[in-house]
Amino acid sequence: MNLCSSFAATFSTNTQRKSKTDKLLPPQEGFYKGKITIVLDLDETLIHTTVFPQANQSLAIDSGGKDSIPFFVSLRPNVKELITELGHLYEIVIFSSAPKHYVDQIVKEIDPNHCIQHVLYKESCITIGGCLVKDLSKLNRELSRIIIIDDSSISFMLQPYNAIQIPPWNGDDNDKEIRTILDFLIENAGVESVYKILVQEAE
Repeated sequence: MNLCSSFAATFSTNTQRKSKTDKLLPPQEGFYKGKITIVLDLDETLIHTTVFPQANQSLAIDSGGKDSIPFFVSLRPNVKELITELGHLYEIVIFSSAPKHYVDQIVKEIDPNHCIQHVLYKESCITIGGCLVKDLSKLNRELSRIIIIDDSSISFMLQPYNAIQIPPWNGDDNDKEIRTILDFLIENAGVESVYKILVQEAE
């Protein structure tokens, strides 16, 4: 068991209790009121970033700051379709452990139709045992109405039953993981509780 995982059980109950008054998102309104919230990670989930140019890169961005360096970003196959198609069925939230300057440049590229409702950055994560964790209880949504898609189990260690863990993506143009997840989420868009489709064995 790594250090991050060993802290999870100890901090889970206390962290979630405290975070009920620390809401990261406003209440749902209008078209999105009552819809399930899909929380999407960025790096190695939807994109792959390197400091070297790639044949399949979609954009180059700068790191920001005084000593800015370029990053070269490739989009995972079907990422734009995921956001556009789910935007009609779910509330979409990007939750990244990266800084705002970096994240905003990528969101602009992957969401030309403005289907993403909210974006959360590194400062919205909590730290457990030196690891950045995305505490879903802070989102001001019922946990039974939240699904997080992330390549890292550390990110969702406090709410593992809300997660679809996707294999990390390193640039393979033949990857079909997002298409598979998209079909699954379209099929189950009307479910009352996400636990009915995410938890295979409750015991």
